[in-house]
Amino acid sequence: MKRAAERWYVATGDEGWTYLDAHDLRRTQGGHLPWDCGVLLVVAMSRGDWEDWPTFRDSYLGEMSPAVAERERGKISFASGGRKEDSDPGPVFCLTVETAPPY
Repeated sequence: MKRAAERWYVATGDEGWTYLDAHDLRRTQGGHLPWDCGVLLVVAMSRGDWEDWPTFRDSYLGEMSPAVAERERGKISFASGGRKEDSDPGPVFCLTVETAPPY
C-alpha cells in the first residue's frame, strides 16, 4: 500500500497520499459499499468484519450531504419533495480502482 501511495503522490503532488494507511481504505470501504454501491449495511459490515453497529455508524458512515439526502428521500414514494430524474448529484465517494475488485 505504501508503494501505491508513493506513486499517487508522485503522480498528483498531493502530500495527503503520504499519510495513507490501511485504516483509510477500511473507512472508505465502509462508506463506499452502502452509499455508492447500494450494498445493505449489514452486508458491508460483514464484509469489513465490523460487529458493533453504533461504532460502524459513527465512525464510518459520517453525515450525508444534503444532495445525497434529497436523492435518497426521493426513493420513498410518500416522502415530500419528489425526485427529478435529471438531478442525480453523483456518487458520495469517488474512488480510483487499479485492479478488479475480488467480488
